[in-house]
Amino acid sequence: MRSDSTAPTRSSASQALRDAAAAGFTALAGSSPIVNVVALALGGGRSWFGRKYGWVADFIRALEVVTPQGEHRRVTEESDAELFWALRGGGGHAAVVTLVELQLHEAAQFAGGRIMWSGEHTAAVVDAFASLTRDAPDELTIWLEILNFPGAPTFVALDVAYLGSNTELRELLRLDALPAPLRDGVRDMPLADIGTIADEPTDPSPGITQVELLRTLEPDVRETLASASPPPAMIVQVRPLGGAFAAPSNTPLGALTEPYLISLFSSRRGADAAAAIQESHARLVAQLPVTGRKVPTFLQGGDSLDSVYDGEALERLRRIVEQRDPQALIRTEHAL
Repeated sequence: MRSDSTAPTRSSASQALRDAAAAGFTALAGSSPIVNVVALALGGGRSWFGRKYGWVADFIRALEVVTPQGEHRRVTEESDAELFWALRGGGGHAAVVTLVELQLHEAAQFAGGRIMWSGEHTAAVVDAFASLTRDAPDELTIWLEILNFPGAPTFVALDVAYLGSNTELRELLRLDALPAPLRDGVRDMPLADIGTIADEPTDPSPGITQVELLRTLEPDVRETLASASPPPAMIVQVRPLGGAFAAPSNTPLGALTEPYLISLFSSRRGADAAAAIQESHARLVAQLPVTGRKVPTFLQGGDSLDSVYDGEALERLRRIVEQRDPQALIRTEHAL
């Protein structure tokens, strides 16, 4: 699959999924239907199917780039192993990427959707999430969502994606012990609709996000998440990792050994809200067993790449960039 970063209508996740699904394949899609595929891949990329396959960057097979010297080149592992390594998960520090070719994966069946409960059942749903994700097959990904929208009661949800049938998925979920949900949207669905599961907005809106990696989801951590009052964020999302994420990767990112990722998002309305939101996020994070490691596609303005790559990988990245762009013509938001 070719994805051209100069053509947003062609390179969005939703378009790539439609094109692949028509032939019985899937790309490694994330939660948002509007994310640019090139940007996702260069930043490593965590998808709904990452537990099965790993980083999106692992499946870049070729790139077309413009070098700092103005040369247009096709880069593969055979043609330029160092630059190929640096771009796949190391960002666009060493060249301007105009196109990526990604390996697709067979996907004969797909089921997914959101199951939602009222907030009074948050503790039970959090416990069920921890139990399910402890031994879930790599084909199954479940995200926990605690939703605190302004003017509305709290809701808790499980967002589910499974490479298989809805019948198989229901047998894996084992949710009979939970109260009846307010809504159950899990079904056999077209892969092209995977971007609807998390119900993320597609229009720009101001907001503040903080993302951390968790060492554990033991009972005390689950209690902290379920009982936080007042709510620390508009959306508290926990994603399981493990599976192929924890395997070796021939990218600057390497293995992602933490078992969970937590994301806090709050909408910011007015300049005065930013400090209060950041303080609220920080209070919750201070109570959690976070590792301090970051992932590139969730970096914020004050984050450093030292928190993304280990020392050896970061040193190699810097060496490659210095060799390829000695005049530092390419500028990125998070400098090496």
